[in-house]
Amino acid sequence: MTKHSRLKVGTFMVEFNTPGIGHILKASGCELVMVDMEHSGFSIGDIKKILRYMEAADMPVVLRPPSKEYHHAARFGVGYDTVDIAACLENGIAVTITP
Repeated sequence: MTKHSRLKVGTFMVEFNTPGIGHILKASGCELVMVDMEHSGFSIGDIKKILRYMEAADMPVVLRPPSKEYHHAARFGVGYDTVDIAACLENGIAVTITP
């Protein structure tokens, strides 16, 4: 997703959770989706489903956890290479790596 410096077109997802959403967004020209847990009612279970829907459509996802609290940020398994360590340190966010 970050290999090219051109502008990426995406959407901010806060409510619509349906199995075909990844393919619908892909067909509309979206290149990424930001899923927001802070301003939505998405639960951990919802997020797991949404991530599967997006994976099926080969759609990159940026996930915004509900807060900066450790138990929220550490709960999601992400690759270390996709984490902005400097921004995390600047904002007091703990980063964990689970092999």
